[in-house]
Amino acid sequence: MAIRSEIKNSFDKVEKIVHNLVKQGDSFSFNVLNLRTGKIDSETVNSAFRTKIIEKHYAKH
Repeated sequence: MAIRSEIKNSFDKVEKIVHNLVKQGDSFSFNVLNLRTGKIDSETVNSAFRTKIIEKHYAKH
């Protein structure tokens, strides 16, 4: 039962993050999800920022 509870907690956390991204109008990406769940290092954080900047740039055009 402990494993089931851990899986449920992890799912609930991810679901909340994705829901908030959608609510804020942000586009979903695994980099952003990993950033918000704390599962990436600083190099990947920089990559996530670059990705977000590129997404915003192309969304305007």
